Parts: sequence; C-alpha cells; structure tokens
Amino acid sequence: MNSKLIKESISKIEEIIFQDPGNRGISSLYQQNNLYLSSLEILKTPKEKKSYILTGFCCLSPSCETDGPLGSSILNSTLNNLGYNNYLLTDSFSEKVIKASSKTNKIIIENSYEKFLEKNPEKEISFIISVERPGRSLKTKDYRTMKGNNISNQNANLDLLFPGEKEKKNYLTIGIGDGGNECGTGNIYKEVQKYINLGNDICTDRFCDYLIMSGVSNWGALGLCSSLVILNGDLNSKIFFIDECYCQKNLLEKIVSAGSYDGVTGKGELSVDGMLFDNQHLDVIENIVKVVKETM
Repeated sequence: MNSKLIKESISKIEEIIFQDPGNRGISSLYQQNNLYLSSLEILKTPKEKKSYILTGFCCLSPSCETDGPLGSSILNSTLNNLGYNNYLLTDSFSEKVIKASSKTNKIIIENSYEKFLEKNPEKEISFIISVERPGRSLKTKDYRTMKGNNISNQNANLDLLFPGEKEKKNYLTIGIGDGGNECGTGNIYKEVQKYINLGNDICTDRFCDYLIMSGVSNWGALGLCSSLVILNGDLNSKIFFIDECYCQKNLLEKIVSAGSYDGVTGKGELSVDGMLFDNQHLDVIENIVKVVKETM
C-alpha cells in the first residue's frame, strides 16, 4: 500500500473509535491524526528495549473496571507479536483482573512510581502507553472519577510515569482516554475544563507526547493496534490482530469472573461503559476489522 492509502485507512479507524456514546461532550476533545503519528513513533523505537502498557482504573471499588484491561491485553499481544519487549503494568488493586486478561506472564505489579523507576531506569524504557489509567487532578492532586469522587485510596501513583506540563521523559509516552481524567489527557486540560461536566475538578496534570481520544478507551487501544499492523504491513501480523479481536468476549468473561465491573453501571456483567458487549462494542470491533482486511 502507498502512504496515502495507509493514512486514509488509519483516518477511517480514527473516525470509528471517536464516538461519544455516553454523551459526555468528548466530541470537542478529538485529536486528529494522533493515531497515525503515535504508531509511526512506536515503530521507530528499538524493539529490544522494555516497553509498558499502564492500565487499571479502580473507579467504584478496589478492583478495576472493564474499560482498559481488554484493550490493553490485545495491545500487549499485538506489540509482542510485532517483536516488542512489552509488558503490562498495573498496581495491586487491579492485579487480579489484569492477570486474568493477559495471555502472557509479562506483567509488572507495582504500587510505587519511585520503586518502579529504581528497578527500571528511564534510559532503559522505550515507551509507555496508558490505557484508561487515572491521572491525578490538576486542581487537587488526587485521583477523581468522572463524577468527581476521590478514589486515591485504590489507585497507586503510577501516573507519575507520565510527564507534567513542560516536562519531558526520556521515553515516548502515549495516552489513551475517553473522558479527560486519564493519564495523558493533561494535553487538553483546558478543553476538558470547558466542555466536560466537572472538568475543573477532574482534569489531570499528566501530559503525554501523543494523546488518542476515543469513545471508549478499549476502542482507542484497538485503534492503535490496527494502525500499527497496517503501517507495519506484515500480513501475518494483521491476521494475528484480527484473531485477537474475536477473543475479546472470552477475555471479558474472564475479567468479570476476576472481579471487574462496568465502570458506569457498577455491575459485573459483559458490558463496558454502560454498553453490552454484543451491541455497540461488537459493531466497533467489526468495523475496525473491516478496515484492516481492506489493507490485506
């Protein structure tokens, strides 16, 4: 495929993942072309260096919601299939769910940003991607749900792996979010303050090199996967990703059994952000897969 067709395919995926099913006002937070740009940057990084996907958002109880683990698991598998030395990273609150979501044992459990960097110095890290992970509030420096509830007692300070304003890390940082209170969405904190309910309270001071906004963070992770395999161009990588997409319902069953719940309804059921998996989520998956197949 030529570069123009590749860009057009990735733009289609961006349109698929950027919806506002919860009517939260995120249509004003669209980050055009960042899916393409962030994928290009990942593909430039050395594969042998360690990279991480940070996830786990404990919004209602000391166990994480269903948005985040699903997308992170498939992104982790996709990156490892592409040859990257990638790990899932979370804290002990989300540990059980993240372990249930993963097909590998490449998982790091850490409750301290400082201890993580003692074991993994910045210079040894290639990139960190956050998928639906809370970032501390710009206003109060604690962790807040979209309703403004303080959840600091069940989320470790791993968001500090992402830079503050005008700060630069020695590794690439990519944030994936859907509301404005996640790691990396500090890039658009002014827009969050203006357009999102309780934006002044929930917007974060954690920035990133590239921010991917989507209607559901799992969709953003799938979008990044699809963009990577399209740009990489390898047929087997595309087939692998498509197969992974169709494993999601099984993964969702596993994480719900491990204590995960819908972050909107609070129920331990096969749903994400208030939507049953077999409805809108499956439609998004099918539409992403269709675009990838068109490039094969």
